[in-house]
Amino acid sequence: MKVTISIPDSTEKRARSAAKRSRMNFSQFMSAAADSYAKQLEESSVTHQIDAALDAAGGDDSNQVAGRAGLDTLRRAEW
Repeated sequence: MKVTISIPDSTEKRARSAAKRSRMNFSQFMSAAADSYAKQLEESSVTHQIDAALDAAGGDDSNQVAGRAGLDTLRRAEW
């Protein structure tokens, strides 16, 4: 896909220089830079941080706990 963007001349010069050092063409460099920045923003989001904390703690089992509590309540109830 082709996209036209406007960036300051100084940014273009820095990006072209970095692309050359990285042995990428300008388009590849800009694509990699956009991917990297998008990932950085996603990883710094509150939702991502909460998900990571839940994964580190063994996941979120609140649905299972609530389901068991509901079943226990139903079993004790008179019908």
